[in-house]
Amino acid sequence: MQQEYKANVIFTCIYTVILSLCWAAPALADFQLSLDNDLFAPAQSDSGYTGGVHASLQKRRHLWNFGIVVYTPQDLSADHVIRNDRPYANLVYVSRSKSSRAENHVRQQTVAVGVLGSPAGEALQQFVHRATGSTRPSGFRHQISDGGELTARWGYTTYQHLGARTGDAAATHFLAERSVSLGYQSFVSLGIGFRRARWDFPWQHARNDFAAHFDERTIASRGNYYFGGARVRLSAYNVFLHGQFRRAAHRVSHADSRLPVFEAWMGAARQWRASQLLFSLHWQSAETRLAAEPNGQIWGRISIRPGQSKLQRKF
Repeated sequence: MQQEYKANVIFTCIYTVILSLCWAAPALADFQLSLDNDLFAPAQSDSGYTGGVHASLQKRRHLWNFGIVVYTPQDLSADHVIRNDRPYANLVYVSRSKSSRAENHVRQQTVAVGVLGSPAGEALQQFVHRATGSTRPSGFRHQISDGGELTARWGYTTYQHLGARTGDAAATHFLAERSVSLGYQSFVSLGIGFRRARWDFPWQHARNDFAAHFDERTIASRGNYYFGGARVRLSAYNVFLHGQFRRAAHRVSHADSRLPVFEAWMGAARQWRASQLLFSLHWQSAETRLAAEPNGQIWGRISIRPGQSKLQRKF
């Protein structure tokens, strides 16, 4: 009971901070709020990456991300350790990225710090499942780094412009992505993506958030745009599977982890000058060879970029 109370207090604090950012941030910089959940996908499954909340704030070439990500096994009703499935895990994080732009490429360097195993992950999923009438999770006390543990990550990404097809009705840009990451997720990855819109735009406006899809935007445009992409990731270490320094009730061995992980995404957005509403579907192959983990998972993302109200512009 005391643990649930603490979790609810932490989740309320995070929720209050996000609401405050939704109000204040658009007047200061480029702000976006994103919600990830399997509830937004056709096939609903809590296995693997079950959801997250991300708030991003961009000022010129500096990007700040704040949020939480949650991972669970498939059977949420079990209150014991499930040895043939992935462990519970969650991360509350903040990251800062700085980018440099050239004619045909953009380089982005990211530093992220966070807390593993806080009560916030359980509070978030309990809140969502209580609101939707879904099965409530019972095994978060077995999560990775239960009770809290600091962690960090450094990443470096290069986006390469591969070319564009332009016409009277639409413009399509093609991008390649190369990434390396060291820390709580250590991997190298290669990806390719596209964006199609009724208006042309500087391709350097491409922006890659924590959930990793090409979210490209132009502030002075209106209309619909469509985007998609695919990526292969070779992972050497994943704290959400392998754990960190603190003792964990359950970890996945490297022998049971899959080295190549494949990802794909497709989405559409509606933009009204400074405001944007985006929806995308994401697919990822299984990260482990464990019997209980499905071969792949699908989740949806809803992103909102609010414009400034008349009241905000007065401050």
